[in-house]
Amino acid sequence: MSKMKIATALLGGLLTSVCGGGAQAVQITYADFGGGSSLSTPNFNVTATGGNFEQKTVGGSSGVGVGSESNSVVAGEIDGGLQGGPESISFTAVGQQRLNSFTVAFLYPTGVFGDGPNETARIIINGITYTLTVEDSDTATFSSGLGSVSSDNPGGGQWTVSFLNPFLLQSIVFAPGNGGPVAADGDFAFNQLTTSPVPGPIVGAGLPGLMMALGGLVVLARRRRNQACV
Repeated sequence: MSKMKIATALLGGLLTSVCGGGAQAVQITYADFGGGSSLSTPNFNVTATGGNFEQKTVGGSSGVGVGSESNSVVAGEIDGGLQGGPESISFTAVGQQRLNSFTVAFLYPTGVFGDGPNETARIIINGITYTLTVEDSDTATFSSGLGSVSSDNPGGGQWTVSFLNPFLLQSIVFAPGNGGPVAADGDFAFNQLTTSPVPGPIVGAGLPGLMMALGGLVVLARRRRNQACV
């Protein structure tokens, strides 16, 4: 067998290992949170500041915020806090991941539930602060221009920011926006976060592709043996 055929057989097996393994998206949602102020998953370490995780549903949308009898302005949301300072939910990535999208809930335009200004949310990605700003019931903007914003459910103030060019995620923090003198005007909740693994030489894997590569070597060895016996 020629060297070219050998290389082709090995390359075919390795490419199947890379592509067949398939880097699967990873999603964490509000439903993954129970009580307490910390959560560990295979992909994230998550902490709440100012209280414990607390879920709620409004207008057909659900989310998780921070709840504290002494500090929360609005239960089940991330707000400016009372005595203990602003609340937040922080995610630290475990391993290399790329940020595909995130979704928040209960972020409304002016006038909804008595909100004064159009609400905003501070999203701190890899230490850099960005702002998600509601313009009206169907429109919102994300300050960086890196992501596009879509309205998932106006009644629940639910918005998804999607990134056309996903980038390496080290950390992301969901913090209250600028509500002015009223802490409740900058509140919202976390709904979900979607990431994908960073591709590698043989990402995802591999047993099927590896077996094909080894199979090619076995076939090559047998043919050589048979030729030697002729």
